[in-house]
Amino acid sequence: MKRENRQADDLSWPAKCTRVVIVATRLFEASGGSTFVRNFATALLEQGIEVELISVYPGSVDDSLPTTTVLRREALHRTASVRDDRGRVRLARLPIFVFKRFDRWRGLRRFKRQIDAYGDDTVVVFTHVFPRTLLRLSGYRRRAGGALLVGQHHSSYEGLWSEPWLREALPREFGHDDGFTALSSEDAELFENLIGIPCFAIPNPTSPVARVLPQPDREDTVVALARYSGEKQIEMMMRIFVSATADPALRHWRLRIYGEGNHREILEAERSRLEGRERVHLMGRTDEVDRVLESARLNILTSRFEGFPMSVLEAAQHGVPSMVFDCSPGVRELLGALDGYLVTPANDEVAFETALKLALEDSAQLKERGDFARSAVRRFEPEAVLRKWAEMIERIHRSR
Repeated sequence: MKRENRQADDLSWPAKCTRVVIVATRLFEASGGSTFVRNFATALLEQGIEVELISVYPGSVDDSLPTTTVLRREALHRTASVRDDRGRVRLARLPIFVFKRFDRWRGLRRFKRQIDAYGDDTVVVFTHVFPRTLLRLSGYRRRAGGALLVGQHHSSYEGLWSEPWLREALPREFGHDDGFTALSSEDAELFENLIGIPCFAIPNPTSPVARVLPQPDREDTVVALARYSGEKQIEMMMRIFVSATADPALRHWRLRIYGEGNHREILEAERSRLEGRERVHLMGRTDEVDRVLESARLNILTSRFEGFPMSVLEAAQHGVPSMVFDCSPGVRELLGALDGYLVTPANDEVAFETALKLALEDSAQLKERGDFARSAVRRFEPEAVLRKWAEMIERIHRSR
């Protein structure tokens, strides 16, 4: 993808870098990772920089940005081909196994050829370690004059301790690449020590243009934009909200949780057991985030770990403050910059409930913090973030 109006000179974009390739596990889907890719790619295109997107598996959400898919048959490659549910070999499934191996070989061969064709005018950004692993397994070997390779981790360093395989994979897969980006200065230092290559702190960018809708009055609504998955601790979120709004003066407040994921049935069951469940609504996925945020007063997250939550940036663009557990350096930096409600200690249900109750009782402070967030979020606008990318790419080129 390329747009003709080149404006990148305004950012002092490195003249040698004419193309950015973004490689992700799945594009597009309802996730913060996909939001980052969309915002980053759009910002680059607006500056006249060529962009290509590569996704290992097909996405679940349509998007206007064209994407090349490595393995188009995700179900085939993520399930056993020969063994049944009890681990027994079924020879009747052997043709499926053979086709699976061929399809994987064909997909990885295309992937290798595509990356191998790029020169040092191209930066390839891996948003997760998984596609970098697949590239290695494809037989790809770096060559002089080839593309610059940059890795990323879109969560906190601390979160690695709950995923030992990921902690081991990062230095193995990225240890000989050109650079790595983390979401905060503290995390960048920790990742550099782990991986052994230069690591740079670069925050996620906001959407290039936030569509602000006319809304004379906000509703007494708290929103959450989060995947329906375990690490988001939405069961805890629902309990906290119901308890915080048990006071008759607060029972008119509503919590609307937007998202999708494999925990939907678990969450529905948990909600059905709550007294006050009429105040909590599982809304599913929304394509109208702007409208949702324009009518809300507060955005909340109760995640076990977060890197640099995109929903906090989106909420700030619409004048909505956020309340999040103090679960990572990135969250601390972001909430501090936007005057959000940082709840400490992390995962303390009582502390979050207390903070939420106090916030809902003070509508004037909610508005004041929201107004501040709308102004302060400008530091995360695409142009500011692209300058950091430009500086990193320039340093990588100089060190080659």
